[in-house]
Amino acid sequence: MNNDIKIIIEKIKKLQQKTIDNGCTENEVMISANIVNKLMQEHRIKEEQINFDKDDLITMDYEFGSKKHPCVYAHHGIEKLCGVKLYTKHEIKTDESYNYIRIKTLKINGFEADVEQAKYLVHIVKLAIDNEIAKFKKGTLYKKSPRKISLVNGFAIAMSSQIGDRLEKMAKDNAWQTHKDNQSNNTVQSTGKDLVVVKGQMIANYLAEKGVRLRSSSSRYSNGLGMGAGRNAGNNVSLNKGVHRSNNQR
Repeated sequence: MNNDIKIIIEKIKKLQQKTIDNGCTENEVMISANIVNKLMQEHRIKEEQINFDKDDLITMDYEFGSKKHPCVYAHHGIEKLCGVKLYTKHEIKTDESYNYIRIKTLKINGFEADVEQAKYLVHIVKLAIDNEIAKFKKGTLYKKSPRKISLVNGFAIAMSSQIGDRLEKMAKDNAWQTHKDNQSNNTVQSTGKDLVVVKGQMIANYLAEKGVRLRSSSSRYSNGLGMGAGRNAGNNVSLNKGVHRSNNQR
């Protein structure tokens, strides 16, 4: 969302505060309402863009243990589909015996309903990868390989990345379907100022205020056999349960 739109949204919010309860006349209220309607139509601003509040943004943790789980390499698809931002962080915590332990945590940032769906989706992807790794280790390829660790790493990361690609495609397909529905219903078409852009910018500002700088994650895995098997597994795993679980996504 650019600065011009921000200024207009702030102007709309101030105009909406002109009510009879706040001491305005009926004529002033009507004039303000007409200006608000004109601004929203002219700049294609939706009601949701005005009603979003930075205070509604939250951070929810998903703990992996001492090591990062390969499911984090599906982050690009989870972010696109759920409208959240993800990053990993090492945190020091204490166990039941009060010993210090390092925990790898996935930080999920966004609006509450989106974050809840993303956390559930992370869990689904993690379970799918764990199950497929267990199956992979029972196969001939794994048993005959002299490089079992790199084979499994390549398999898991490639599978996760492939799942992320599938989720990202789902997000694009959903956006395109919404765009077509808007056209058929003669509603305002999606633009660069659309809801997903507004949410993304708000989350980015929220993280910046917390001192979080996001950067792309990458991994080196050169085992071609493991990667090929992982991509196949990522294509075959069912994601419907995770994707359609939440009915109250914003």
